[in-house]
Amino acid sequence: MRSVRPRRIGDLLMPRQSRNMIYGVCGLSLMCAVGCRRPESKADEPKPRPNIIMISVDTLRADHLGSYGYSRDTSPQLDRLAQKSVRFANAFAQASWTLPSHMSLMTSQYPHVHGVQDQDNALPESAITLAEVLSGAGYQTAAMISWVFVGKEYGFGQGFDEFTELLPPPELVDSATSAAFKAEDVTNRAIGWFEQDHTTPFFLFLHYFDLPINYEAPVPFGRMLAKYYQVSARAWFDWLVPYIK
Repeated sequence: MRSVRPRRIGDLLMPRQSRNMIYGVCGLSLMCAVGCRRPESKADEPKPRPNIIMISVDTLRADHLGSYGYSRDTSPQLDRLAQKSVRFANAFAQASWTLPSHMSLMTSQYPHVHGVQDQDNALPESAITLAEVLSGAGYQTAAMISWVFVGKEYGFGQGFDEFTELLPPPELVDSATSAAFKAEDVTNRAIGWFEQDHTTPFFLFLHYFDLPINYEAPVPFGRMLAKYYQVSARAWFDWLVPYIK
């Protein structure tokens, strides 16, 4: 695994002149504190840094979620989460498919900048990822991904201490059958990792890819929308090909 370049997060976010000014102010504050010997209090203690879990549900349609105004009860759990969360009304993907879009998410760069625009490209070692920044700030980093286009092959492993690829067998990648992978596999691995002892704050990235494949919804979800449709609740990738073209 490539070592993370040691640098302050502040160095990535502000110009040198501003950093020097802030470091100077910090030094002055430190001297005042030592000279006055102000009693220490709990208010002076640094606040613990939060753990971060980032979840990508690949190709999930926002307009079919209740929290975004969909009339059918398709997403009760996500809707409850949205009620006590910050929900963004507008979000724009930087590309039309998994690989370049997720690379933009991880690098904060447009596809023409990070260069991973098709499956013949990989992220250069010189690029800085979100995982590398957090790792440099003392975070433990881990990922569980379930599709090849978010894999180490394309550079997504940069900055992660642990990177678990839950991928289908090579002979099933092109056919994208529903037997290749399941969301519960990713979730079970994540729960197992989450229950370990963590002495430092962590960043955990989870990627789910059940929706874009040939999807047969498990019971009881396969019958949730039966009253709205005359056909079974099943979606096949081949059916979408004419629309993609």
